[in-house]
Amino acid sequence: HTASLAGSSRVWNAVVERESVCIVTSVEQMVDVLQCAVHLPRATGRRVMIITDGGGDSVLTVDAALTSELTLANLDDTTRWELDRLIPPDAPRNPGMNPVTLDTHGGLEDDPMLLARCARVVDQAKDIDVLAFSGLLGGYSEYQAEEIGAVQALSSIKSGGLPVAMHSAYSVEECPTIHEIRRAGIPLFSTSERMMRALSIYTASSSGTLNSGDSSATIASSTGDSLSAD
Repeated sequence: HTASLAGSSRVWNAVVERESVCIVTSVEQMVDVLQCAVHLPRATGRRVMIITDGGGDSVLTVDAALTSELTLANLDDTTRWELDRLIPPDAPRNPGMNPVTLDTHGGLEDDPMLLARCARVVDQAKDIDVLAFSGLLGGYSEYQAEEIGAVQALSSIKSGGLPVAMHSAYSVEECPTIHEIRRAGIPLFSTSERMMRALSIYTASSSGTLNSGDSSATIASSTGDSLSAD
């Protein structure tokens, strides 16, 4: 070890990009992106579909997606119609049905399996590259079995080829639903900002090195640390 940190960041970036290494800005971000690299199928683009259980989460998650240079997926008429039928009558809506907000009476607080039903509609749609959920899953303890059922449905969708990621305010809690999310290999984040930034870096890997089928995927931090998704 030379005990020195010298050199140009432009040189460092050029070298790692030439070698198909993805650059992150912190060890925390490295771990976040590795969740995607290890557990998700390859993303074919940057079009994200967002489902939340509250209006505040919808606003924050959309802002995080756009700030991270992801694109909100444009849904076809059939998908919009099917989602509109599922969304609670009093829940906020926008004409494009992205994001989908599942709050108010009849939302996830009353029926966590509503997330599964909406996700299955999304899975059948075209032009969606990633499904992202943000909210309080893990906090509806009265409906724990239904929460776990919703997670299992999302896991099945992920196994079918659509990348799925989740943010929950309960992500650090020791509860059966959070354990099921981790067991299912669904990337789980403590904030929607961390989730969207990780998805942005992951989907931007045009070389395809950051995917679960590549045992040599490498992510490098601008601090000089690196981890491999073996």
